Amino acid sequence: MNLTNDVSAARTDKRMRVIYVIEAMLEYFVALGVSNTYLPRLCDEIGVSDAFKPVIIGIGTIGCSAQLLTLLVYNKAPFKIWITIAQTVAHLFYASLWFVPSLRTPETVKLIAFVAFMLFATTLQNVVYAPKAAWMMSFVDEDKRGRFTAVKEIVSLIGGILFTLAFGKVADGDGEQAFALCGVITLASGVLHTISLAVLHEKPYVKLPHEKGIFRRLMSNKAFLKVQFLGIMWYATIESFVPLFATYQYAAYGLNMSVFAVSVITACGKLVQALLSQPLGRLADKTSFSKMLNASFFIEIGALCFAALAFPFSHGYGVAMCAGFWVLYYAGYAGINSVFFNIMFDYVEPKERTAAIALSSAARGLCAFAVTFAVSMLASLIRSAGIAPGGFRADGVHVFAIAAIIMTAFAALYNRNAIRKLKRAKYSAFEQENETGADEKEQYVCSETDFPETSVNEEKDEGENPGGQKTVP
Repeated sequence: MNLTNDVSAARTDKRMRVIYVIEAMLEYFVALGVSNTYLPRLCDEIGVSDAFKPVIIGIGTIGCSAQLLTLLVYNKAPFKIWITIAQTVAHLFYASLWFVPSLRTPETVKLIAFVAFMLFATTLQNVVYAPKAAWMMSFVDEDKRGRFTAVKEIVSLIGGILFTLAFGKVADGDGEQAFALCGVITLASGVLHTISLAVLHEKPYVKLPHEKGIFRRLMSNKAFLKVQFLGIMWYATIESFVPLFATYQYAAYGLNMSVFAVSVITACGKLVQALLSQPLGRLADKTSFSKMLNASFFIEIGALCFAALAFPFSHGYGVAMCAGFWVLYYAGYAGINSVFFNIMFDYVEPKERTAAIALSSAARGLCAFAVTFAVSMLASLIRSAGIAPGGFRADGVHVFAIAAIIMTAFAALYNRNAIRKLKRAKYSAFEQENETGADEKEQYVCSETDFPETSVNEEKDEGENPGGQKTVP
């Protein structure tokens, strides 16, 4: 009887994993519809100045701080109902961004509506982020997290390539009708995503008593703080630079490219990301997440070198520099995406992971937005100063590309000399299902440098979140 139940449960989990892959792709479509590739075009239509475009584009990072609210709701079962409602409303707000230019109101009102829609959407997305990850990853075996995540991302990326090409062609059209059609496409993707959530099952949930002092323990965890410092350093660097470059590639004083041309380049970059996701995932499994992260950092340095040389000498040169940046950026992102959380999971107890995700995401989001605002203002000053060393007119994007190269190199050195030498606490998978949340497990301690050739997944892998739900970002 137990064997029959186990086989039935395994088949159900397999079916849910397939639906999870589809759900992730549909959610990715919605994200693409409001990505850095298209938001600068929307900002042009509602009259945002070049100085504030990077700030408006990057304002969604503030929504990351809403993950702190996760601690108030993550223990609220059933997950499926309120997560589905929150994500549906968020997608409605995202789709509404494309209808803002059609409003018959002053530009100030359009700007306020744009910012409000973006903040509401990102806030809802971030509130459900951690519990949704726990729900989805409850269908995946602990020792197959890396491989499954790589496959899921490859499917999303391949679908995203086709979506980006089609969406870019529509967004490149003239008039409000083209934008309205983009809004309809985004809305349709959101509706399909809601349907995919509705057909997913929810495993039986064991509610655990609220445990006090989690934040205090995390803030006294030196390994956790070191990982957060690395994450803040990297995300503040890249998330302040990408909106700046996204604005520059469309600007008349910059590369002056069409939306469709950027969409094609973006699609090529995502294809490279899809091709590299699996090899980099295997690299992480065979060595460590931190080693894979350093390889990705060096690829990102190459991307930033193209951005530093992206002068508007000619259209062909501009396209080549833009392509070099985005293709290498996505290639490096194939290894960086989600890796910080995987590293973090090595240093916090399973029952602390939801709080750890919320705290780290909030810190990164607020720091990234603060740096984005400062970088945007300084870039505007540099542009107005008319700096032209050697006859080449330098824009803020070139100055900050060099600064980002230095910061990324420092992040790589910090990762190699600090993170890889940390002791890693390992917790047995599935142990947390029977925990009450009060007992601590015996730690298995090792160092990544002690076993450089040992697969992370060959040891006892990470445990589970409260309620027996596995988590991966």
